[in-house]
Amino acid sequence: MRFLASPVRRHTRLARNTLAALALAAALTAPTAQAGIVFNPASIVDHGSYITDTANHQDWYKFSNLNNTVGLTYDIALATFAPQGWTSASLAQVQGLQTQFGWASDTLDFGSNANDGLADAMGNHLGTTGTFCFPGSNETICHIALQAMTSETFFFAEDPQIPRQGVTYAAYEEVTDLHKQVFFRGDYVDGSFDVQYRNLSFDEVGTWLVRDTPPIPEPGTWALLGLGLAGLFMRRRSLG
Repeated sequence: MRFLASPVRRHTRLARNTLAALALAAALTAPTAQAGIVFNPASIVDHGSYITDTANHQDWYKFSNLNNTVGLTYDIALATFAPQGWTSASLAQVQGLQTQFGWASDTLDFGSNANDGLADAMGNHLGTTGTFCFPGSNETICHIALQAMTSETFFFAEDPQIPRQGVTYAAYEEVTDLHKQVFFRGDYVDGSFDVQYRNLSFDEVGTWLVRDTPPIPEPGTWALLGLGLAGLFMRRRSLG
């Protein structure tokens, strides 16, 4: 678990770590998404402003909505969307959603790894929380991210009365040269990336919103229900 006072420090650190990795990766061609990443999971149903994960029976509110949680404090996000039945998702719930897109475990370095394509795949369904770039003398590094708070609350010794929320991070990184040609790309996924004061907001950080959906009965269940109702109807007729 990392604690950073501001997104600026976070971005500076990410840029520094990424540049170190680029020294080894610059000669590589852009890797394609791994076979484990699923861009259109059969378990995901799109309803416009939200998606349903039918495997886990959960709805997920989109970051791409005109009214969304990006740039809101944690408390304001919950107060705004709770009347519609939404609540903050736990890290386990977020990882359950990521599993539908092929996630198996976190990858804490950008590059060719099992999560290549995950941020893009999820972003196509949910939208992203922000894009930020770090221009350099010879290249530009851009992160297209899903960065959002979860329901996990943490307290630290320096100010034990002030709650902070856990922040997950899934980002697609693209590095372009002076001619705007992409020469490096890769995904970074970290469920315990950071914590954020729940009463502060950052432009590129949202809150994961989830709500339970009732499971849809299997066809066999419908058939049994129909037989039961038919039997009840016949019994009533015989008694009448």
